[in-house]
Formats: sequence, C-alpha cells, structure tokens
Amino acid sequence: MKNRLHSSEPGSRWLGLTAALALILPLYGGALQAQEVMTPERLWEIPRVSGPAVSPDGQSVAYGVTRYDLTENRGSADLFLVPVSGGDPFRLTDTPASEHSAAWRPDGEWIGFLSAAGGST
Repeated sequence: MKNRLHSSEPGSRWLGLTAALALILPLYGGALQAQEVMTPERLWEIPRVSGPAVSPDGQSVAYGVTRYDLTENRGSADLFLVPVSGGDPFRLTDTPASEHSAAWRPDGEWIGFLSAAGGST
C-alpha cells in the first residue's frame, strides 16, 4: 500500500490534513486561555507537529513534534506513533538531539529517521 499522504489518489490530501490536525490539537492542550494575549513568546510555547508518515497498512502514523526552549534558544524534535483510529501517542524517541523525517520500511516492520545525535543531520 502506498503512503497515502504522498499519493495522488482522490482524498489523500484530506487524509493528510485530517491526520495533521488530529495530531496538533491534542498537543496544544489548551495551553492558552481565550482571554490571554497572543505574543511571539506564547507562539513558541506551542509544540510544532511535522512529517506525518502513514504506515504501509494504514493503521498508524509516525510524526515529529518539535518543542522550543527560549531560554536556551534551541528546539528539540522527537518522534511519536499514534493509531489512525485514535488513542494515546507512543513516544518513539526521547533524546537531547533532534530526530525527524520518519519513513516506514515497505513491510511496515521498521521506521527509519534522521537524527542530529552526531551534531548534524
């Protein structure tokens, strides 16, 4: 099965958009109250979701989440896995370095990714 997020099949873009929104909204978790003023600093508090990759069987999505630390002036990305049907995300990586660009092996048994553990990707 092709990765539906990069497919030319009808509706594939909607699947990608829906998956991305499903990942972003729970992460936001209402960190800002409606009456609070949006500032650049508050925007940096919101985790950024990137690179969703649907598993070959269409049952799971691997994706990256980048969080920023303004005091250290740096960001760190980790990878997560969540069922397409919903549920709690499972953290795949948890390192001080950034991991990103998850890609499924065609048989769905392994997920490859890039890491900045050696200082660059």
